[in-house]
Amino acid sequence: MEPSELSRLVKGLGVEYRFDLIGVASADELLTEEVARLKQVGADGYLADMDYLTDRPERRADPSLLLPNCQSVIVIGINYNRKVPASINEGEGRIARYAINRDYHKVIKQRLSDFVQQLQTAIPDSPNVGFKIYVDTGPVMEKVWGAKAGLGFKGRSGLLVSPKIGTFFHLAVILTTLKIEPDKPVAHISCGNCHRCVDACPTQALMGDGRVNAGKCLTYHNVESSNPIPPDIETKFTEYLFGCDICQVVCPYNIRFGQPVNDNSMFGKPVLPPVVDLQEILAMNDAGWSKFVAGSSLKRSSLERMKMVAGLIGKKQK
Repeated sequence: MEPSELSRLVKGLGVEYRFDLIGVASADELLTEEVARLKQVGADGYLADMDYLTDRPERRADPSLLLPNCQSVIVIGINYNRKVPASINEGEGRIARYAINRDYHKVIKQRLSDFVQQLQTAIPDSPNVGFKIYVDTGPVMEKVWGAKAGLGFKGRSGLLVSPKIGTFFHLAVILTTLKIEPDKPVAHISCGNCHRCVDACPTQALMGDGRVNAGKCLTYHNVESSNPIPPDIETKFTEYLFGCDICQVVCPYNIRFGQPVNDNSMFGKPVLPPVVDLQEILAMNDAGWSKFVAGSSLKRSSLERMKMVAGLIGKKQK
């Protein structure tokens, strides 16, 4: 099939599988400059202890080292936005919107596996075609590929901003040996003079140019890290138990174009409430915690960490 035919096939199947965003980038262009910038971010100390993000730089730059003879990068965006209370009461804490859904790694990977299988049945000589799926795992620079595939542009928040649905979406990547006609990057759209996310960040983690100082980010401390929380960060926990949506909530693209999903989305019904009673967390035992986080992304955290953050939020709210 011709590259243009393959593009139409991929986009058509993307609609059938209810992907909110889908685009294609050519794998010919190596991400050498982007990897160099990432390494510099690490050298400047902005990755906290997540130095693994700069591991295997050659693999991040060249998809053919992940999938031999890789020709194209299919990038998919899955909306996870949910309607949540605009405010919470004293004694309550929030869970970030992505985390109230079923664990996105499993949900999206299964959907992409089905998508690839369907794609293979529609392609002549499909046994000789290679595919490799990444859902927020592996040495893949999803946001860079997303921008190249025309899904959006990198905003001041460091997130990929879609002019169609904002920023509340997961990114997933399918590497393939198929030569698919690539899409063009988004042009003439940016954050402009807007600095709302930068101004709203309670810890000044956003540097205004798309870089994020992970050591200051609330999400790093209540999701990624198991280290002691620095005293100057402790006082900034006012609402979020797990993750943080502050920079996204204030983004004009989300305010204007955000589209909350419903229970008929691929995630189904939420597995967690968006707002939790802090005392419920503080009184929870290991068995209760296992039941509470079952099927969700909160399994990445620990009850000990959650209790620590709940205590900080409760203290700040008094």
